[in-house]
Amino acid sequence: MKITMVTTFRVPCGVAAYTQELCYSLNKLCNLKIYAETVQPGSREDTPMFPEEKPLQYTRNWSRTENFDQLYNDIIDDIPDVVHIQFESTLYNESMFNQSYFTPFLQKLKRAEISVVMTLHNVLAFNASLPYTGWYKKTGAYFIVTNDLMKKELSKWEPTVKSKTIPLGSTIFQPTETVEARKQLGLPLDKFLITQTGFLGQDKGILPLIESLPKILKTIPNAMLVFAGSIHPLAPQCHKDYVKKCIITALNLKMERYIILTGRFLSEEDLSLYLSAADIIMVNHQYVFSLYSSSASAHRALACGKPLIMNADDVRLSEFVDIENCLKAKNYQIPTAVVELYNNPGLRENLIYNANKYALKTSYKEIAKEHIEVYKNAKNK
Repeated sequence: MKITMVTTFRVPCGVAAYTQELCYSLNKLCNLKIYAETVQPGSREDTPMFPEEKPLQYTRNWSRTENFDQLYNDIIDDIPDVVHIQFESTLYNESMFNQSYFTPFLQKLKRAEISVVMTLHNVLAFNASLPYTGWYKKTGAYFIVTNDLMKKELSKWEPTVKSKTIPLGSTIFQPTETVEARKQLGLPLDKFLITQTGFLGQDKGILPLIESLPKILKTIPNAMLVFAGSIHPLAPQCHKDYVKKCIITALNLKMERYIILTGRFLSEEDLSLYLSAADIIMVNHQYVFSLYSSSASAHRALACGKPLIMNADDVRLSEFVDIENCLKAKNYQIPTAVVELYNNPGLRENLIYNANKYALKTSYKEIAKEHIEVYKNAKNK
């Protein structure tokens, strides 16, 4: 099959990282071409994720601030079987309430009888009082969502659209031995490292982790929090203000010497090292923006060989099972959960085993196969 992928690509962005890794697997199963967004001011193009793999074909031919005429013309020239769009509203300056150049672009594809698949990276919680006018149906797309709660919310907005749940991909990698990873990163060898990776922001639960640290230290005096990541270069002000509040809280609690904040966007290699260097991985994401989505950070960590603690209240973590492939905890339960894993090697090993099992099930190699089936269904609908 001939597939055109429309996406942000090789820039500091969760959608870009997910799509690039997915495309390496799809590239082995179909004739794939990527039409990528131009690099935004304040951002930069990353190097290839897997330079040893078959190179990905990509062209930068659209911008979120302009119309999509060039993109449309290039698609028409290619005549693909399916156009697959990685959709997050800010990428296209488009939402189901405020249309821009993107809706006319989709309607032109529909008139040209080009099949469209669209991965929704979030779905707004249904609210009947909002002025919805049928955006999902108007797109003419076959939707991919990344967990069943997203599918449920989508069906509330538009019961007639076709959709398929395909989990976010999990990166399969060989963890570096813990001491070696710490040496490479310059991390302390004698500390119990509780690590959270990913962009810093209001929805990442950083503040409850900092506030939990004094209680954790009472039982684990060599504990340290590691936040391996940075603020997104295009982050809204609310995220920046939140990180400031977290830093002030750490200083007020006199916890600054127990916290490491990298403050930089990590390469895939460094991200794997930080995961390998940890004793516990935290995914303390918070449901604060009324958006249903999934956690790329959780999937990225599944195969790292360390136990995961995940927030019990965040819908983005609904696919993960408490006491099976993670330990779930509400914010006030974080100290108890950390101490439980610290004292219970049997539980740690069981969580690690099952997390790795789920990582293999949801690897990019496996979800790429599911994407091919969606493309076939979209082409034939």
